Amino acid sequence: MLVNLSKTQNEFVNAVEDFTLFAGGLGSGKTFAGAAWVTRMILEYPKVNGVITANSYKQLNRATLKTLFDFWRQLNIKFKYLEKKGEVHVFDTIIYAVSMDNYDDLRGFEVGWA
Repeated sequence: MLVNLSKTQNEFVNAVEDFTLFAGGLGSGKTFAGAAWVTRMILEYPKVNGVITANSYKQLNRATLKTLFDFWRQLNIKFKYLEKKGEVHVFDTIIYAVSMDNYDDLRGFEVGWA
């Protein structure tokens, strides 16, 4: 990917462990690193659906998805956001966008990454 990542962001995005965490304070680039990681997932695992969550619906839309969509626009990646369904369609992948306001919304679908 042709994006500028800090050393710690790069370590997170390219981690090979089953579980990884990028923790940092306000402005440390967590959301941007997450957008880069999601992009890696859709490129490395085509047709494998995923899920993106945030603490609240407001945070999901104002920060998480906004950053992801801006990131993709910079890379000229075409996507379609079906807000009422909570789905992002990109290439052959569906990404479920779910708020943790109601974690029961996470039930009923299978994903390969989160």
